[in-house]
Amino acid sequence: MRFFCIAATHFVPNYAALFQVSDTEIFFNDKEFLFTSKPYFLRLFLPCEVTEVADECATYDSDAGTFKVSVPKKNVGEFFPRLAMITELLTPKGLDRVKDPVSELCDDQEVYGYQHLPSEESFTGDGYGFANRRVSVLSHLRDEITLLFDFPDPDSHSNEERKRMLTEKETEKFSDEHYLFDFFNDEIQTFLDFETPWSSGCGQGDDVTFSMDECDRMKNLPKRRIRLNKAETSVVVRSLVDIMFAYVYDFVTTLGEHSVESGWTIRSLCATFSGLVSWNSVHEAVLSAIRRSICYPLYRNLKLSTFVFKNVVNIFNAGN
Repeated sequence: MRFFCIAATHFVPNYAALFQVSDTEIFFNDKEFLFTSKPYFLRLFLPCEVTEVADECATYDSDAGTFKVSVPKKNVGEFFPRLAMITELLTPKGLDRVKDPVSELCDDQEVYGYQHLPSEESFTGDGYGFANRRVSVLSHLRDEITLLFDFPDPDSHSNEERKRMLTEKETEKFSDEHYLFDFFNDEIQTFLDFETPWSSGCGQGDDVTFSMDECDRMKNLPKRRIRLNKAETSVVVRSLVDIMFAYVYDFVTTLGEHSVESGWTIRSLCATFSGLVSWNSVHEAVLSAIRRSICYPLYRNLKLSTFVFKNVVNIFNAGN
């Protein structure tokens, strides 16, 4: 979900794809703005006061996937400073920064949104998320996570149980008729002939070049120092395998133009996302990605999956 603020026009536009408009709720008053629409949640703490209105204040553009919410200022003409500072807008007043939902919350802090410190008794499974560092943060979002993950309550299952459950769902989902249709589908050849940026290798080291736009985007990435031990590094690296496979598959099957279905496709192909699993080996990650590629997406063809995997190999080789 993306958002930005425009003080001059009193708008807080939101970008949020794949959600139910009927579930949307919007609230603003004083210095607080709240936007919820499953599975999205946005809470902003504004620098100056706004006021409620009785009339309709929001418009939705289905083509662009954007909400535009008109938020009148309490004091007309007042200047709202630092609206470009997203982190400040997300930070409750009185706190220095947004707190981590697991490791940095303390009992004496005022808690916003759905954040809470889990008890030891509430966690019975393995960790998940980046480097498996998150535990028991989804149990209170069971209604929402059904839209994101392949099974409810992942906190109550170990990593191996999650993988077993995913395998069972993949077996149920596999359609021999669909696979046979795509085996003879002429459209598959169009994808196999598609020249991706990685089809013939990406080059290595100094051979890799970036456009000005790519350089600007990398320059604007947040600077973080992440300390990982050897085991955590292995988990993170192996998780990149099915993440990259899912991304490249979507890139190929949309001929380089991602679509409104891209989020669903990538989530469905990537068990790291849809099942919150971590892999014991690269082979295990590759096998899962290829299995899911012939069970879930629109185009289910082993030659296509092999072509995608070769592109992923080229991407990783470029980083050697």
